[in-house]
Amino acid sequence: MKRKTYIFCFVALIILFVSAYFAGTKIVKRNQIKYKGTDGEAVTNVGVTVISGYWLRLKDDYVVIYNSKDEYIANTAISTDSLSEEEKLILENGIYVETANELFRYLESYTS
Repeated sequence: MKRKTYIFCFVALIILFVSAYFAGTKIVKRNQIKYKGTDGEAVTNVGVTVISGYWLRLKDDYVVIYNSKDEYIANTAISTDSLSEEEKLILENGIYVETANELFRYLESYTS
């Protein structure tokens, strides 16, 4: 290709990135969304902080994941047979974790 073609493609790519950036900031300003810096936490335009945490509980002899609104998310392959009595008691009451990273750490600790 010619040098002019490369320059044209490069300029077009820059224009696309700049327009996508401004479109995204416009949406954020319109909805007044502010990111607080922690996983799953945002402040909406009505000033309500939304935190999406997770609950780990026992159901049908398996560890099950629920969201902070107590809605079912997923089953795990972690059976109560592999847990100690203390862990079973704790999971019957439920374990709350605030972020997806914490959730994955807990699940990894039960599977290793």
